[in-house]
Amino acid sequence: MMKRLLCFVLAFCMVAVLICGCSKKPADSTTQNTSDPASTSGSTSSSTETSASTTLEEPMKEPTSIPKSIKILAIGNSFSVDAMEYLWNMLDAAGVEEVVLGNLYIGGCSLDTHWKNMNGNLDAYTFYYNDSGKWETNAKKSALYALQLKDWDYITVQQASPESGLSDSLGNLQNILNYVKTNKTNDEAEVYWHMTWAYQTTSHHESFPNYNKSQTVMYNSIVSTAKDHVSGYDMIKGIIPSGTAVQNLRTSYLDDSLSLDTYHMSLGTGRYAVALTWFSFFTGIDARYIDWVPADYPKIAEDKAAISNAVNMAIKAPFEVTASPYTKKPVKTVEMTDADKAIISNLGYNPDDYLVLDTEMTLHAFYASANTSDLISSKNSSNKTLPYYAASNIFSRDQIPAGSIISIADGYQYRADAWIGLNLDTPKGIRPDVTAETVVVDDAWWGIFQYRGFIINSATDKTTLTEADLDKIRIYIPKKTESALPKYSDLTQDDIAVLTAAKLDPSKYQVLNLDVTYAAYYNCLYDPNMLSGKLQLNSAAFFKVAATQLFEKSDLPNGTVISVKAGYQYRPEGWTDKTTPSAARPDYVTTSVITVDDAWWGNFNYRAFNIAHEGEKADIVFGDGNALRIYVPKS
Repeated sequence: MMKRLLCFVLAFCMVAVLICGCSKKPADSTTQNTSDPASTSGSTSSSTETSASTTLEEPMKEPTSIPKSIKILAIGNSFSVDAMEYLWNMLDAAGVEEVVLGNLYIGGCSLDTHWKNMNGNLDAYTFYYNDSGKWETNAKKSALYALQLKDWDYITVQQASPESGLSDSLGNLQNILNYVKTNKTNDEAEVYWHMTWAYQTTSHHESFPNYNKSQTVMYNSIVSTAKDHVSGYDMIKGIIPSGTAVQNLRTSYLDDSLSLDTYHMSLGTGRYAVALTWFSFFTGIDARYIDWVPADYPKIAEDKAAISNAVNMAIKAPFEVTASPYTKKPVKTVEMTDADKAIISNLGYNPDDYLVLDTEMTLHAFYASANTSDLISSKNSSNKTLPYYAASNIFSRDQIPAGSIISIADGYQYRADAWIGLNLDTPKGIRPDVTAETVVVDDAWWGIFQYRGFIINSATDKTTLTEADLDKIRIYIPKKTESALPKYSDLTQDDIAVLTAAKLDPSKYQVLNLDVTYAAYYNCLYDPNMLSGKLQLNSAAFFKVAATQLFEKSDLPNGTVISVKAGYQYRPEGWTDKTTPSAARPDYVTTSVITVDDAWWGNFNYRAFNIAHEGEKADIVFGDGNALRIYVPKS
């Protein structure tokens, strides 16, 4: 019988059963997977050192057997819809001959409601059924109907997300388990608990206050409920660690961007990650083995290594977060030509220090970044100017780091569209002017934005582009990028003036580097995770604020001087630890100079700063982060 925990890794000494026999990897693979986070899927083997260089996984082992049949019934809600959306396809891609999935669905359905429906034999459910790769919808069905429709191998139960971390909400779980035991048609069918995920850090869900509006608190509560309470029920054979897989993945470069609406999984990556968790859990097969990705979301293939790592680590350690080694998104590169070498050399740089970014151009397409991050092409638009343009992929700051070189061929021009976030209701990007200038990327070029996408057209503006034009823009990225900012920097003349005016000796101080993120802030009523505009549905509000990194007491010892320029303000958010929200939030400070002491720290052990114009009357622009200066005494 298939077990749920990493059958393929004996070295971890987990409870597992190896399944006999041998199989080939599915032939319809769509992307290259590897256990090495530093690998890329580009057209050359080169990669930048912005990728992680270690992995927590062993080399992938081929499964010793593929089950012939898997039949799973979920007694669920919308979170089981998320989890099962792509599950049939994954099992089919692995070579499972018979796949049957069922999902008893009521939106937001709790255990209490499930029991009410079972006890009354109510036709209260929408029953989703899939035995062919296509989900069928059946209205007004009962739990009894679904339980007796098939000889299910596995039956899953879950709590509604608002109560998923509340152990006192399990009162009717035993009643549900008894009902399932009485009415299932397969005596060998096993029952599992689906441990769901915490909400996005900035979720607006009305039940998020149940967890102090803290993702960390919610995740820990979900884990505690599953581990310390649900696992004690005799009929529960195990815990499907979807919540941990999601939390693991949130530590990768994908960050907290896995949600559709801050609580359901996104239609692409989020649902894929949870389905892959179910796949590995019920088959014992390494998540890296599956190469299938949904046709509507092909870019999932680019993130597959990070997703697979998150899933495999969740199966290995279902009740704790494992930090992802994939903290920087790998980039695709193409071979450097003699022409590229000449361009780089003529600019005074060494071609051996650079790679050529694969811009992944789409012919006859462009962006309108002031309105959306979606690519506008012939697939979704009848715009008559489309033939004049080609558009690149969208790249993050990590993928085009400072020191990169952007060059355009003679007779062409480009626009570097910019966004603070992607797939937002109000993305508030910018649409810069077109240019033909060669640019060496620095922080000012990125400004407050997190993403850039390029469109090119001819300098004559109305020339139809062809495939031959797609390589006219060239982006050269440095093989080695600067590591983290140095902790301190030297005083400027302005800094000296501030300290002198405060009757302090400038020679005794150094400037603490704040590592400012624009369009972001902290709220210590939540846990100490930066709230970034790149993830928000109301991103416009974030343009008023910038945020520093998080500091410990040792970073800001007594005697540290905090200065803010006239016309600006800062809020010194504070926490006692990294999981507990604060009871109160400090006010904004406009006092020009203050000195840190024990009273300033109070009960806090961590502080971070929000920076804004006084009264938040204007948007923050690049450079405004320098309005806050922190001078630390030299040791």
